[in-house]
Amino acid sequence: MSIDRMHKLRASPNFRLHELPEEERDDAGSIRANIAEMHRRSTSFWSGRNLFQRCAEQSVFDYANQRTYHEWQLCAARDCVMSIYHFGRIIEGIDISISKCPQLREIIDGKSKREARKRFERYFPSYITLRHAIAHSAERSNTLKDASRHGRLSSRKIELNPDVSVLVGSEASMLLVHDNIYGTTFSSMWDGALVRCEINDQSGVWLDEITDAYWASFDKIIDPNPEPPPRITVSSQPPADF
Repeated sequence: MSIDRMHKLRASPNFRLHELPEEERDDAGSIRANIAEMHRRSTSFWSGRNLFQRCAEQSVFDYANQRTYHEWQLCAARDCVMSIYHFGRIIEGIDISISKCPQLREIIDGKSKREARKRFERYFPSYITLRHAIAHSAERSNTLKDASRHGRLSSRKIELNPDVSVLVGSEASMLLVHDNIYGTTFSSMWDGALVRCEINDQSGVWLDEITDAYWASFDKIIDPNPEPPPRITVSSQPPADF
């Protein structure tokens, strides 16, 4: 049960800022704060994941309130997606700040950091589009023009997850998918693209592994490290259309 993850909270790292030129220290401090924030955003995902799973389990035994549990699952799923989005923006912020710190770049493991970012973008390729779909959900269909922009003409089967698909009519029809859950898959549409995110333990593990990789990349400047450098692990690759 992913609730065990909630007991694995870690302290914020401390950088040996005195080893850096004074002109780099403010940006290095921002990086330190962002590395700590990565763990908090990952924890937020796990919190939403636990609520999502709890609602799914309760709905089985409370048929009369299944619709309510489904709406609560949607709330949890949106929060999970937004946690992933914020996680990605934190990575962007670290890269912006590190570009202003030439000496810090010489200290850290830049290759490991770059590989961690590539893993995030590979595991969650639609994180920005998903954010737009959630943040501007009403704008997808508040006019016919907007619905046409964000929907998609299709005359084929549309996969909402590996087990559920929608068969659009034999002639081209307009399909506009609003926020939906099928199993553990959250689906939505923006600018004609159907985008998905898995609200499951694997997504949480990926976020934790990427966080560990960033901590390890900066380990030579972290002191005192609140805990031993994390052992880097790599999960199985996501499906090509994840």
